[in-house]
Amino acid sequence: MPTQLLHGRWRRLCQLTITVLWVGAAGAHAATIDQLLLKEDNAGAAALADDQVTHAELSGSKNNAELANALEQRVWVAFIDGQIAKPASADDLNRALALREAGGNPKALVKPLALQALRALALGQKDQCHDLLARALAIADASARDRAFALSVDGGYSGLIADYATAQHDLEKANTILAGERGADALLLSRNYVMLSYVRRRLNDAAGARANALLAVNTVTEQPGPRSRAYARALSQLGSVETFGGEYKSARRDLEQALAIYRNRFEPSRQLDRPHAILTVNVIAADSDDEA
Repeated sequence: MPTQLLHGRWRRLCQLTITVLWVGAAGAHAATIDQLLLKEDNAGAAALADDQVTHAELSGSKNNAELANALEQRVWVAFIDGQIAKPASADDLNRALALREAGGNPKALVKPLALQALRALALGQKDQCHDLLARALAIADASARDRAFALSVDGGYSGLIADYATAQHDLEKANTILAGERGADALLLSRNYVMLSYVRRRLNDAAGARANALLAVNTVTEQPGPRSRAYARALSQLGSVETFGGEYKSARRDLEQALAIYRNRFEPSRQLDRPHAILTVNVIAADSDDEA
């Protein structure tokens, strides 16, 4: 058999083997990125997001949606990790948008446009953020989850520019959609509830603010490995005496950071004028060490 033919077949076999290995890996990764984010393992989530992008690129698949999804997921991880303002996210978003446009499905443009708006907001480009969100929300018949994501971003943007009525409307609508979706993003839900709590306080709705803060707490603590930062943001909005000490056991590695967020974001109320933290210790006592 000619050497060139052998080399050609060997090369194709290697490519096929790599593709099969990546397919197997991607199946595991897709289900764990959100779990890693909830556990605050941002580095692990970023590594898995990179793997998904590489898999989509190496597979040689003509399915533009697969690579676009992977790129969008990587940008979301970058946002959670505070890295979305970096040029790498701009490159990912430009690629994802181009792939969506090439796919000929206008409904699929909602997510990358909303992510671009999120990046613009991180860069302080409020006008550009507004324009991108207007484009995203004007697209009819988008998937429920994509529309909920766009509404979430718009709600956060509206809250930051003090348009509290719009913020409340968008965030409540987004959470209604997410709560009804199978496998809804617990982290996004929690962030929305925290923002809603902030908005309701600005609208002088103390009871509503407290209810939303409690929903934010419950949303993350019901998940394995609750995010202490999201948890602290929620606690800071309560402005009342609440006991959630047991949950902080899972966050003791970065308790100082969680408490700093709680203290910096604390909203005074009639019950509490400043933040409070109490250290509790469980003790088992008996007449002898053996009995204890």
